[in-house]
Amino acid sequence: MNSNLAEKLSTLASALPAGSVFEFEEAESDCVFLRRLFIPLAHRGIGTGFLASVLATCDTHSVSTHLQADPTDVPSDPSTFDLVRWYMRFGFEVENAADDAIRMTRQHRDASRGLQGIFDDYDEAKENDLTQAQFEVLLSPPSVAI
Repeated sequence: MNSNLAEKLSTLASALPAGSVFEFEEAESDCVFLRRLFIPLAHRGIGTGFLASVLATCDTHSVSTHLQADPTDVPSDPSTFDLVRWYMRFGFEVENAADDAIRMTRQHRDASRGLQGIFDDYDEAKENDLTQAQFEVLLSPPSVAI
């Protein structure tokens, strides 16, 4: 991974409140795998701004991002549906759905749009949010013609 990108992502993570976790790794030369993002319940709400900053940083370095939407077992944490819907607002697309974990990908965007461009896209996507019915279709295995 570009050491400058890793340094910038680590700096972003260091500003998270106590108890938060952000882990990432190089998946390919032009891709970052967002391994884990956890914000304690008392600080929920800052995740949107944090992830937007992470994605703006990745866009600046022309790096796409991958993740696995896989909820924790903590009752107050978001469901798989809520996670997928949230990530889709940032431009992630479902790549593969299996059981409770869904692999998602976001191709890097035009970095000149910056953080505000990510927030604009987020707000627009939120107006056309994923519905539960659409989510269930995503989870359905493709039908096989015989």
